[in-house]
Amino acid sequence: MKDRELIEVLKQDGRISWTNAARTLGLSRIAVQKRVEALRASGRIVGFTVILDEPSDQHGSARAFLRIRFGRGNDCFRLSRRFGSDRIVEGLWAVTGDWDAVMLVNAPSLKIISDFRELIVASGGIDEIETEAVLDELRSRTPATTSLDFKATKERSDS
Repeated sequence: MKDRELIEVLKQDGRISWTNAARTLGLSRIAVQKRVEALRASGRIVGFTVILDEPSDQHGSARAFLRIRFGRGNDCFRLSRRFGSDRIVEGLWAVTGDWDAVMLVNAPSLKIISDFRELIVASGGIDEIETEAVLDELRSRTPATTSLDFKATKERSDS
């Protein structure tokens, strides 16, 4: 079973029954249940959450930068595996300086960002998180393709 496919099904509906997930993936209920248990035990899935239909903040959405300092035994790759594919994560970067990583999040409300921040803290291995809410977007542009993205795209098109 491809874990990515299972995770995508769970991201669409975290409350889906094992039977319905199994039907979607063409697997047995027991296979799905055991795989989810293994993903939770390994730390790849750290929890399930509810996304509420709350009124948006003043400009329709809330954005924030989370500056993260890791504790012993944690790193950017682990953080990325656990939270990088969450729908509110717009970007995650390993950085130099006083912080280890910077994450850009975008959600319908600051409350959702706050809850997500607490989920990161609860996952363990985080010494400190500083949250900087974006008050006003003065200028933004679509992120440029990196040389690694270009190389991967070229390799796929060459095959």
